[in-house]
Amino acid sequence: MSSIDLHIHSIHSPDAELPVTEILECALKNGVKTISITDHNTVKAHKEISNNKIVSEIKIIPGVELDCTYKGKTFHLLGYYIDFKSIDFEDWEKDFIRRELGAVPKRIKKLQDLGMKISESEVFERAKGQTIPQEELMAEIILEDNDNRHLPILTPYFEGGSRSDQPFIHFFWDFFGHGKAAHVPVEYLNISEAIDMVKSNGGIPILAHPGANFKEDINFIDEIVSHGVSGIEIFSTYHAEKQIDMFKKYAIDKKLLMTCGSDFHGRNKPLISIGNFDCYGLEDDILKNLNIQLKLS
Repeated sequence: MSSIDLHIHSIHSPDAELPVTEILECALKNGVKTISITDHNTVKAHKEISNNKIVSEIKIIPGVELDCTYKGKTFHLLGYYIDFKSIDFEDWEKDFIRRELGAVPKRIKKLQDLGMKISESEVFERAKGQTIPQEELMAEIILEDNDNRHLPILTPYFEGGSRSDQPFIHFFWDFFGHGKAAHVPVEYLNISEAIDMVKSNGGIPILAHPGANFKEDINFIDEIVSHGVSGIEIFSTYHAEKQIDMFKKYAIDKKLLMTCGSDFHGRNKPLISIGNFDCYGLEDDILKNLNIQLKLS
């Protein structure tokens, strides 16, 4: 268990569920002393944190997680110590919502073409309260419908299947990931735009969980880093020990910051809890180096 967790999603992320107050309560319960709520393409959580009584008991680093596109691949950039009051983040959130809503019907059509029973009307009905109907919700709808149980491609996601431990997020990766059957290309911020948005608003840009997006493709990671990334999320629930060692060596060689985070979402990723990963005793160094970088920015 780590005493810091710099990658947490609240209800303000379309694919997460816990209100900000419950996030803070969970962090305290788990002995996590420093957190960053890094919601997808929005900073709304930080606009309500200042009114929360728990703030005096826990250190909170303003953060965000931006969707980026580079050479046709989608990945995430974390921004720490950002000015969350900046209009830049509000403007991008509106643009992001517009782009995502345009992709939703296309994703549903691709699932239907695979033989899955799902309708656009049901997705939008079930998504009430969500700004954007999420792919994990589509997975939930499909897996709840008994008419879909006969499909061999869905067998791994039902009880006892090889992907049934976290069926919704596995479904997301297996069907909506880059190059997968239901993938719909969406142009997000290019990497330079995302880095500039973070830096121009006083923040530190960090490449999120590279092992989840690029496996061990160091050459591709190197290309992304060359655009001005300040660090890499090394300690992650997605990284095996071998990957952690590899990314640590890479960060040291490139003089990059090392950060950590659980990528907590709630029910969509039920095996992930706040602070439940190992930083190998480097928590103080991570925070110290982030603060040094902040002063240099």
